[in-house]
Amino acid sequence: KAPGVVPVIVSNPTVSKAEDAAKKYGVAKFTSDAMEVITDPEVDAVWICSPSQFHADQIKACAANGKHVFCEKPIATDL
Repeated sequence: KAPGVVPVIVSNPTVSKAEDAAKKYGVAKFTSDAMEVITDPEVDAVWICSPSQFHADQIKACAANGKHVFCEKPIATDL
């Protein structure tokens, strides 16, 4: 756990996995759509751990929505 960090929403393409993780960690919201996380006004930062081919687009969407980003490597498969 990071001091002062409060998880707001959990995302997984398989919504039942997102729901299970949300329940496990006491997070109120979950979704199967990463864009719901990126556009959520309560979210300040996004941890991207999706498959690598989605990283670049998700990072750009985070930037466009004013979010801080932590991205699992690689940052992109092609820029």
